[in-house]
Amino acid sequence: MSDADKYGLQDMLKLKVGLKYMITSNIDVPDGLFNGAVGILMQIDINKDPKESRVWLEFDSKTGINTRKNN
Repeated sequence: MSDADKYGLQDMLKLKVGLKYMITSNIDVPDGLFNGAVGILMQIDINKDPKESRVWLEFDSKTGINTRKNN
């Protein structure tokens, strides 16, 4: 992938369980999942296809309540 296709993003992202991370896009604003919301990284699921990998963030009890109910 060229640098232009990556929009300046790095090839590798280093994360650590237990640290706080911030959402940098608006996912579901009414549900509190918006740019600036902070959660603690609880788990990292790495799959062979990187597009199928996941990170699990824990937010306060009000953030993402509707998303949790629906999933």
